[in-house]
Amino acid sequence: MKFIGQYIQDFIARFRSDVYLEEVSTGTIASGGNLGLDSNNKIVKANVPEDGDINRVQFTTSSGNATVSSGNADFTLSGTSPIGVSNSGTTITIAANDSTTSSKGIASFSSDNFAVSSGAVTIKSGGVDLTAEVTGVLPSANLDADTAHLSTTQTFTGAKTFDETISGSIDGNAATATNLTASTSTAVGLGTIELGHATDTTIARSAGGKVTIESAPIQTTQMSMTHHHFFMNSSSTTVDFFFPYNNLNEASSTSQYYTRTIAPYAGKIVKVIIRPVTAIGTACKLQFHKIADTTATFGTATEEVTSINLNTAQTSVSTAFSSATFDAGDVIGVSLIKSASGTSNIQAVIVWEYTV
Repeated sequence: MKFIGQYIQDFIARFRSDVYLEEVSTGTIASGGNLGLDSNNKIVKANVPEDGDINRVQFTTSSGNATVSSGNADFTLSGTSPIGVSNSGTTITIAANDSTTSSKGIASFSSDNFAVSSGAVTIKSGGVDLTAEVTGVLPSANLDADTAHLSTTQTFTGAKTFDETISGSIDGNAATATNLTASTSTAVGLGTIELGHATDTTIARSAGGKVTIESAPIQTTQMSMTHHHFFMNSSSTTVDFFFPYNNLNEASSTSQYYTRTIAPYAGKIVKVIIRPVTAIGTACKLQFHKIADTTATFGTATEEVTSINLNTAQTSVSTAFSSATFDAGDVIGVSLIKSASGTSNIQAVIVWEYTV
C-alpha cells in the first residue's frame, strides 16, 4: 500500500525482515539506547556491554589523575631518560635503558665487590683491591687521617716503616728510629733516642754540641786539670805572678820556663779555682796568656777576668773564662794579680778543655 501524508500506526508492528528508514535526521542516541543505523541507514542493534556504557577513562599517576569523560579517550605515555615507552599493537612496554658513561640508566654491580640488600648497595669488606682495581692519585682531601699523603703536612700515629728515601722533614716523637742518614746540608734532628725499650737507656740532646745519657752529660771534648801549689812571696799589687808547673814558687818573669806549658790540642780554659791560705784582696785579677811558635815572651793577656774576691782565707773561689782559647802547639799560661799586699800560700786548679 502507499500512503500519502502522515500515517500513524496505532498497533504493534512487527517486521520480519530488514527495515530501512529514509531521510532520518541525525542526533544523539539517548542514554541506554540500543538501536542505531549502519552506513545504509539500516536499523541495527548496538553492541553495548552488558554492564553499561563507558562514561569515563582515567589514569592515576604519582602527580595526579588524567581523565577523559567524553569523546575519544586519547592518552600519551612518555618517559624521561633513562625510562623509555614503546608499543607493539595494543601492547605497551615501559622499560629503563642501560646506563652509559654519559647517560643515566640501569647499572649492574659485580658481586665480587658489592652486596645488595633491599635495594641498598654496599661495598663488601675487602671488596676493592687498591692495587689492582684503583688507578691514579687520590686527592689528599679524600684520604683519611690514617693514610699517608703525598703532599701537605700530616700527623702519623702508630708504627711506620719507610723502605725508600724520604725527602723533606719529619717532626715528632718516635719510639724507635733506625737507619736515619743526614743529608749534606741538614742534620738528623732527633730530640731523644731510646735504645731498646722506652725504659732502657735514653740518649738526648741537652744543648748545642751537648748530649746526655740518662740525663748525665757526655763529654764530646777532652777535659783536663792541672794542679798548682805555690807561695806568693811579694807585696806587689801590680805584678803578674804566673802559676808554676812542677815548682813551688811563682814567677813574675814573662819568659820563665816553668810557668808555662804547651797545648797538645786546640781548646780553651773553662775555669780556674783558687784557694788562698790568707786574704790577698777583694779585687784580684786572673789573666790568660798565649804565644805561638818563635815567640819567647808572653805579651798582653788574651783575656783578663777582674774583680775576683780572694779576701777570705781558706775559701775556694771559681772563676770562669769566656774567650781563653788556643791552638795546638801554643805556649799557654795563667797569672794572678792580687789587690792586697799580704803574702800567701796558694792552691789552684786550672780546668782545660781540649778538642781531640
